[in-house]
Amino acid sequence: MTLEQSSWESIPAGWFGANPVEILRDKWVEVPVGNDIGRRDARDLLKLGDADLIESWNSAFEADNTGPGFGVRGWFHSTYRELLQGRKVLDIGCGFGLSTIYFAELGARVTFVDIIPENVAVVERICRLKGIHAEFLVLRSEEHTSELQSRQYLVCR
Repeated sequence: MTLEQSSWESIPAGWFGANPVEILRDKWVEVPVGNDIGRRDARDLLKLGDADLIESWNSAFEADNTGPGFGVRGWFHSTYRELLQGRKVLDIGCGFGLSTIYFAELGARVTFVDIIPENVAVVERICRLKGIHAEFLVLRSEEHTSELQSRQYLVCR
């Protein structure tokens, strides 16, 4: 068996002929919630009360920014926090918004984008609870991409 053949065999059943965006929507509805904490389904996060949702975000943020977690996101936040203040920032694949909610709190004008409606809903709710004004977009097709061209910085993390 060649490497190419073994690679094809490792592709999960049902992926051939399927809509790749739908496959990714099923996979990426789980978002990272802190390096030591793991991943959570955005649908479950949406079921949390406001205080528990904010606590989940704060715990994930702290896990990825202090102590050993500094190497996960802390260095990134320290490096770019001043640069992004007041700038238009586009977060592609916003997930739980662990970096860009922080940048928005510091004054970045963030547009949160994801192909997962629940991920956008979680981030939108966290922003509302934190008093952050931002834009939110569920990317449903390539037609939406023209709306994204006026941003100064792109974050894909």
